[in-house]
Parts: sequence; structure tokens; C-alpha cells
Amino acid sequence: MARRVDHLGLRSAMAEWLTPALIGAMSFLAALAIAGALAAASLAGQWTQNTGAALTVQVPEPAGKSQEGKTTRVQAALNLLQNEPDVAGAKALSGAELDALLRPWLGEDAAKLALPIPAVITASWTGDGPPDGLRGALDAIAPGTLVETGAGWAARVAALTGSLQASAVSVLFIVALVASAVIPMLTE
Repeated sequence: MARRVDHLGLRSAMAEWLTPALIGAMSFLAALAIAGALAAASLAGQWTQNTGAALTVQVPEPAGKSQEGKTTRVQAALNLLQNEPDVAGAKALSGAELDALLRPWLGEDAAKLALPIPAVITASWTGDGPPDGLRGALDAIAPGTLVETGAGWAARVAALTGSLQASAVSVLFIVALVASAVIPMLTE
């Protein structure tokens, strides 16, 4: 096999100073991609677990009477949630906690705006599947009650981390391509 002529001296230049720089840069990029993929997977597991189980219940007109007429709407909803086997840690947020949540959007004191603020109950959903039966039971005692789970957010987090991991694999692929292009030049 005939040896190619190197008029510019690239082979000798690469062998002397560029080879260690290329190997270092490729190693750094590969390590960064692997660390990013592992961190994304770990973070996704934590976020998905915490977010997917979150249950938020909004009770409009919380001080009004429930359908059964014995308690307020928020108290009836809270009682139902606390007695539900698939719900854990049901707790109604206090006025101060609601003010703290709404402060970035409504200012210092949401009560001064005379807006109808619903009561908010937080809990964890431990049941399998969506809480459709819970929605119906809550709507029967306090019509208009909204029930939301974190399943939508958990799906978005999973999609985001999947794309981050795909990006990390792409970076590893590019590093491998660069290495396969550089190695023949160094070994001739």
C-alpha cells in the first residue's frame, strides 16, 4: 500500500501536540454526557415519584354548606378525603398558606381583591389509576370541586428527561465519530 504524502505535516503535528488535546476534549465530553444522562435519570425518578402522587383539591365557596347540610363544603371534602383509603395526608391549606401561594400573582393580600378564592386541600394519591371515583364523590358533597393529580406533570418530566438522555447519547455518538475519524490519521 502506498503511503500518502502529507505536504502540510498534519500527521506529525497531530502526533505531537494535538493528540493529547483531542483525547482530553473527547474524554471530557463523553464523561459530561454520561454524567448528564445519569443525573437526568436520577432526577426524573425523584420528580416523577413526588409529582405523580400529588393530589390537589380545590373547593369553591368553602364556607358554604355542603350538600348534606351538616358541615361546610371544605370540611365535608376534607372528611371524605381523610376517610378515603387511597388518599394519604389530606390537609387543608390555611389562609396564610394560600396567601403565600397566590402572592406572586395577586400581590400581598388576595383577600383585599374580593376575589372568590377556593379552599385548597393537598394530599397524596396512593390508588391505581386516576381518581375518577373520588371526583364524583367530592362533586356530590361539594359541587364544582376540582381534583387534579400530578400525573400530567410527571409525564412532562419523563418526556423532558427522555430528551435529555437522547441528547447525551447523541453527544457520545458524535465523540465516537470524531474518535474514529482522528485515530486513522494518528496511526498512519
